Amino acid sequence: MNQKEIDFFRPKHRRILAILLCLFWTAVEWLTGAYFWAVIASALSAYAYWSFFYTFDEKANTDKS
Repeated sequence: MNQKEIDFFRPKHRRILAILLCLFWTAVEWLTGAYFWAVIASALSAYAYWSFFYTFDEKANTDKS
């Protein structure tokens, strides 16, 4: 992610909302029987969780210069 994207996702509520949106879409795909897209949405949800909470550095480069 570039610095502009990192700054957008710095507030925790935005990261949580993005993951909840991914999980909602995953549930929609599973419930409608679109299993190929459900697997892709599941992978996207897992990647979002991994990148927003496991590897996201909240304190990195908060300088606005």
